[in-house]
Amino acid sequence: MKILSYVLEDKNNSIIILTWFNQDYIKKFLQMGMNVAVYGTIEIEFGRKQMKNPDFQVITSIKEVKTGILPIYPLKKGLYQNSMRTIFSETIQYSHNVKEFLPEDIVKRYQFIKFPQRIKGIHFPKSYYHLEKAKETLKYEEIFLFEFSVLIQKQKIQLKEGISKDIKGILAKKFISDLPFKLTKSQIKVFEEIREDMKKAIPMNRLLQGDVGSGKTVVSELAIIDNYESGYQGAVMVPTSVLAKQQYKKLKNDLEKLGIKVEMLLGETKKSEKRK
Repeated sequence: MKILSYVLEDKNNSIIILTWFNQDYIKKFLQMGMNVAVYGTIEIEFGRKQMKNPDFQVITSIKEVKTGILPIYPLKKGLYQNSMRTIFSETIQYSHNVKEFLPEDIVKRYQFIKFPQRIKGIHFPKSYYHLEKAKETLKYEEIFLFEFSVLIQKQKIQLKEGISKDIKGILAKKFISDLPFKLTKSQIKVFEEIREDMKKAIPMNRLLQGDVGSGKTVVSELAIIDNYESGYQGAVMVPTSVLAKQQYKKLKNDLEKLGIKVEMLLGETKKSEKRK
C-alpha cells in the first residue's frame, strides 16, 4: 500500500494531516505553498488531527470554494471528483429538455418533483429535503417504468395467437375425488381461473403465489391434467436437480393413475434419453 501524506496549515497556524492511500495521482495536483479547500471527516489520532482520503479543491481565493451538498462519484483510474462534478454539472443543465413521463396526477398526488428538479436534486441538491425528495421520486420512477414495461410485455403476449384448449374436465374431476383432502375455496377459484385462461385463444400469463404448503402444486397438477385431456404435453420446470427428483416422484405417483406418462429430464440425463 502506498501512503501519501501532506501537512495542511491554516492562517491561525492550526495543522491537520491529510492522508491518501494508493492514490499517487494526488502528487500532480498538490504542491508546497498551494491554497486548498479540503472536505472530509476529521479524526484525532495520537493527538493529531487528520483526514483520510479527503476530497479537495485547489483555490486562489476563498470565494472559489464550492459550498453546499456535493456528490461523491465512484471513480476509476484517471477520473477525479472535480472532473466528474464539472461534467455532471454541465450535463444536467439540459435536463429540462427531457419531457416529464410520470403522469401529472401521480406527481400531484404524491407531491413528487419534476424530472429536471429530481436530476438536479440527486447530483447537486439545494438542501437535504431536496435530496430526499429527489431520491423518493427517482425510486418511484424506477418502479413505475418497470411495471409499465411488464404491462407492455403482457399486452404483446396477449396479441399473440394462442391455442384454445377443449377441456371436458373428466380427468380433473376424478383426480379431485381421489384426493385424501378437500380443495380450499382459494384453490378451486384459482384452478377455475387457470382453466378459463387455457380455453382462450391467447397465451396465458399468470403467476400463482402462496406460502409454502399452501397447495400450489396440486393446482399445477390440475392444469397439467386439463392440458393432457386436450391432447397436449405439459412441462414442470424447477431450478435444481434435487427439487426435480422430488417433484418427479410426486407427479409420477399422482398422474400415472390417470394414464398420464411422466418422465424426468435433467442436465445430467444422457443425450439419447433426452431425445427420447
